[in-house]
Amino acid sequence: MPFVTVHIGQRTVSFSIHRQHQKAALTLALARTEVESPLSFSFRGCKPVGTHASVTVASRPALDDGPIMIVAPHPDDAEIAAGGLYSAYASQTRIVTLSAGELLRKLDRQYIVGLDDDLTAAGRRKGTVRSWNSVATPLLSGVAFEHCPVLGVPDGHGWEIMHDNASIEPILPVNDARRFNTLSLPCDGAESLGRDDIIRDLGYLIEYWQPATILVTDPEYDPHGDHRAAAMALARALQQSHFRPARVLLYANHYRDTHPPGPAFQPAWTPSPELRTPCFHRPTPYLFCLDREAQRHKALLLDAMTDLARRDRPRQIRRKKRKEGFEPSLAPDRDRYFQWAVRSSEYFQMVEPEDFIEGARELPPG
Repeated sequence: MPFVTVHIGQRTVSFSIHRQHQKAALTLALARTEVESPLSFSFRGCKPVGTHASVTVASRPALDDGPIMIVAPHPDDAEIAAGGLYSAYASQTRIVTLSAGELLRKLDRQYIVGLDDDLTAAGRRKGTVRSWNSVATPLLSGVAFEHCPVLGVPDGHGWEIMHDNASIEPILPVNDARRFNTLSLPCDGAESLGRDDIIRDLGYLIEYWQPATILVTDPEYDPHGDHRAAAMALARALQQSHFRPARVLLYANHYRDTHPPGPAFQPAWTPSPELRTPCFHRPTPYLFCLDREAQRHKALLLDAMTDLARRDRPRQIRRKKRKEGFEPSLAPDRDRYFQWAVRSSEYFQMVEPEDFIEGARELPPG
C-alpha cells in the first residue's frame, strides 16, 4: 500500500493513499508554532509525477459556542463520521436520525437467521433494533437519550421522497420508529412521511435546539441517495427557518467507487479531488483530532451498533486482506468501518450556512 509522509518541522505524519488516484489530498492539524515550519514530503510505494503541490491553511474554530446538531441518515452514521467529536462534546450534542435503518433485502441477512420467515416482519424487527441503537449507543459517551430522536423516514427511499416528492408507505410504522423519542415532534402520529413532513420536523428541531454547529452528510462526496437527501432536507429546513447556525460541517461515509485506504489508527483520509462534485463555493477542511483512548472509545461505539457487529468468516477475511492490500491492526473479522472510521482524526468540510443552503437545496441525482 502506498504511503506519503509529511515532514513538518520536527514532526512526521504518514498517510496511506489509493493506488488508482492521480491526485491526493492530505489534511493535518498544525500547532501555532508549526505554521511557518518547513514542509516536505517523502514517498513509499509510489512516486510523484510532478513537483506541484498547493497548501491551504485554515483556522479551526472551537465548537463550544452552543449545541451541536448531527443529522444522521441512518443509525450508525453519526458514530462512523463523528463519534469522537460528539463524545468530546457530549453535553452539547443532539443527534437526529432520519431513518430507523429497517431496509432488509434478503432473509438470510437477518441479525438472527431463521428468526422471521418474511421480509416485512424481519425488516420491522431490524428497524426496532437499530432505532434503539441510535438512542442507546450515544449514552456510552454521555449524550442524553432525550437528545437523540428518530424521525422514521423509510430506509432506502430518502432520495425519492426529497427529490421526487414520492409517497412511500413505510415498512416500519412512523410511531414505531419514534417509540423511544421523548420530544414531541410536529409529525408524530403520521402514517407516512412526505417531503414537507421531514422539512417540518427538522425545522422544528433547529428552532428548538438552536445549534451553533450542524453536521450533515456531504453531497459533494457522498453519492448515497439517503445521504444526499439528508443534506437536501436540512438545506430546505434551514431556508425556511429564522435561525442560522454559525457553521455547517459536512461528512461523507460513502465515496464514489472507493473507500478510505489503509488500517485503523492512522490520520483520517482526505477524499481525493477527483471524487468531488462541486456544490459549494468556499468549503474549508475541518479536522477533529482524537487521542488513542478516544479512538478506542469510538471503536466501542461502532461495536454497539448492531449493523456493524457481524463477524466475517476466515475466507472472507483473507479475501478482504488481498483486495485492500494491508493486514488490519484492529478487528480483522469486523466490518471495514472499524478500519476506515477509527482514525486519529475525523475529517469534515466546513461551509457557511448560506453557502450550504444555496448548494444543497436543489441537488442532481448522485
